Amino acid sequence: MTKEELVELREMEAAMHQVKPCDEKWEFYYDETGNCRKFRLKEGGDFNNHDALSRYFILGGLVFDSKDDALSSNPQALISSLGLQANVTELKSHHLCPTDWSFEYFIRQDRVTKVVHWIFNSKANVQYSVENNLYYALVDIVDSLNKPEMGEMLFSLKDALYRAAKAHLEDFALFLSNYGFPDITQTENFWLDLTNTLDDIAREDDSFRDDSWFSILRTMVKDNARHPAQQENVLIMDNERFELQDTYVPFYMRPCYTFLYAHHNFDEEKQIIPQMSEFALNNYCFVDSVNEPLIQVSDCFVSILSKILFFFDSKSFSEIEEYSKNMDAVSKQNFRTMFSLIARADAKHKFLIHNANAISVLADHEKKWDVVVG
Repeated sequence: MTKEELVELREMEAAMHQVKPCDEKWEFYYDETGNCRKFRLKEGGDFNNHDALSRYFILGGLVFDSKDDALSSNPQALISSLGLQANVTELKSHHLCPTDWSFEYFIRQDRVTKVVHWIFNSKANVQYSVENNLYYALVDIVDSLNKPEMGEMLFSLKDALYRAAKAHLEDFALFLSNYGFPDITQTENFWLDLTNTLDDIAREDDSFRDDSWFSILRTMVKDNARHPAQQENVLIMDNERFELQDTYVPFYMRPCYTFLYAHHNFDEEKQIIPQMSEFALNNYCFVDSVNEPLIQVSDCFVSILSKILFFFDSKSFSEIEEYSKNMDAVSKQNFRTMFSLIARADAKHKFLIHNANAISVLADHEKKWDVVVG
């Protein structure tokens, strides 16, 4: 895309979310976690990486109002306070807690406390993008329905498809792999078989039988199958066969055009750098994190966030309630500080927090945040 097209996209997204485009000259620092490199279907209906089904990709970290604020933040004082071994040349997220410790131990560690409190008491805000790999892989199916009446229903319909696929993952993965998704050549058969697949789910699973959004989705898919001439299949054709996720570059590009007048400091990612070479903007750079402590702190932040979200997803609501009843004061305060950081960022600008995730998952996270910080 040209710079002019990116500017147009920026303005369109701002208008869609009813926010003013951000023209601030902020200073961003990023690291990532959960990069599965390649997320693919296998022939026969399996996935190449099952961690990608349960772990989110997160790109994010810190943002300051100015470069001067960033330079004066003194992250080295934080790093020095963590008591790392003398031979450690760079703070990494695994230094916060041994990797084989449970989350319940992790969240109450002194190093976690020091990191989240340092961010909260600094001039930084947090910022991040979260991507649910399975959800992101499926949304093009709903976008391909080409139904003008979807309007505000769009995210609810995407959510319905995601919930059904997640609940019946083996069968749905087999269906997709039979068509080489997302490189579908027999599009008419694809929509007919998708109709049958969704009907089977409704017939066999009580939780979907009376689900209103799932019923609307089934009706739209069925109508699409009956009228091949109205099908808009460009998003699910002419892609790499079985390739559900081959790059996270769009998540690097998005903040650069969204915060057009800011400067973006990304951790060096050898896979990403060459893919950004033809990007039309030049308001970013890749930095060796060894030489940038603010990227090291960003690495810790996205890791803490990732662990919290995985903990939420791995527990039922009642299990989170039970855990919260017995939670120690340090864990409670660390949850509250993380939640406050997210709320503060959201209040500063809506686009500092970006979720490519199902609305049912986001609602579940919100309920669980309320419990652990309450």
